[in-house]
Amino acid sequence: MLFLGVFSFEKAKAQSPCTPTNQYGKCCGTTYPIGAAEVKFGSLFTQTNSYSATQNYYDYFGTVSACVTAGSKHALTLTPLGSTYQHGVCAWIDWNNDNTFQSGEIVMSYTTVNAGTSKTDSITIPSGQGAGSYRMRVLMVYYYYYSTGSAFDPCQSYYGDYLDFKI
Repeated sequence: MLFLGVFSFEKAKAQSPCTPTNQYGKCCGTTYPIGAAEVKFGSLFTQTNSYSATQNYYDYFGTVSACVTAGSKHALTLTPLGSTYQHGVCAWIDWNNDNTFQSGEIVMSYTTVNAGTSKTDSITIPSGQGAGSYRMRVLMVYYYYYSTGSAFDPCQSYYGDYLDFKI
């Protein structure tokens, strides 16, 4: 800390990303599960999940990562759990590393994914993106709230799963 007269300057501390929560907890059990079954990022990683009655946030940032280069393209495939309920899916990448996920950082978003199907989009790494580690957050959630116009929220959802990865 540097003191100059009555003013003091301290290096800003980086905030941590929010820990996501579900407004209504978990839903529907193993018979009709809601949440994430699989996240696939090109040929760089595939992460599978199974239904949990208590857990809705999976932080794989320290264990699952993809090494990419600026300007490259990669297929992101999101597969929700179950074959009964439709899902909404969304993915953000915190390109400016400010530990918040802003609407401009959404790289994939679908309000309705039919039960038993996957969604795939091509994700382009920005051409001027500097080297470093960036957090990608994926949300797979019960579709109804989002199909009626609610915005996807990177910190709070209704019935579903969040997963974080390192890009």
